[in-house]
Amino acid sequence: MIKRQGILRTRQVRRSIYIKSAILIILILLLAITTGCKRETKTLGRTASVAGKTTIVVADAKTTHHLNLYVAKELGIFDKYNLDVQIRVRG
Repeated sequence: MIKRQGILRTRQVRRSIYIKSAILIILILLLAITTGCKRETKTLGRTASVAGKTTIVVADAKTTHHLNLYVAKELGIFDKYNLDVQIRVRG
């Protein structure tokens, strides 16, 4: 009798895990579908898609941490990927 209760409890635990896993997978799929499929223009002006070219505005501080942005712009990497990157220096 005790062994039978243990088997039932094990089945209930497995079933609970399967249900939670299924719900998690469904939520991840819904998130991927709803966020990755549309082009949008954000109202804050940070990202805008106009005529196929994406505009990104980046704020820069007066340090060398953002040097890679300037190097990528000079090498034409942003143009290669059809990006219009505007680097604005904060005072």
